[in-house]
Amino acid sequence: MDLAMYSLFGENTYASIATFFNRQTLTLEEATCIELGRISSHRLKLKSNGLEIYSINFFGPPSNLLAGQQELARLLRLISDNLDRIRTRQPLTRIYLAGNFNCNTLDKSLSKTKLLCLFTADSQLFELTAELPPSWKGRGMVFFKTGSYFWQ
Repeated sequence: MDLAMYSLFGENTYASIATFFNRQTLTLEEATCIELGRISSHRLKLKSNGLEIYSINFFGPPSNLLAGQQELARLLRLISDNLDRIRTRQPLTRIYLAGNFNCNTLDKSLSKTKLLCLFTADSQLFELTAELPPSWKGRGMVFFKTGSYFWQ
């Protein structure tokens, strides 16, 4: 695995993203930081058939307060603008959006989850997530869902 890009938000290593790719099957054509420590975009090409894939890596704001919701909405608008640019330039390209959205995607009634659901519907993306079995964490059972992954 080769590092395509990493981005840190100031000195906060917890607000950072990194993207790796397999050089044996993919060629990295372009890597762009859209928002420092939050969003990066990568244009990759499959070596086997030349198919182009855009990978957008995302790390959402952890706060569930109004400021966190507003920041998530702003970041999702940046991603939406980037998706529009990609679709206009290369309409047949596959787009893969992955990351930690810092949303409880198991509870669709929460504000940040509603924002994410509206974004995926408006962007015509579909979700490929996996619910993991419950595990013991401290005082109770915790259900996990892997980071959200979306395809166009």
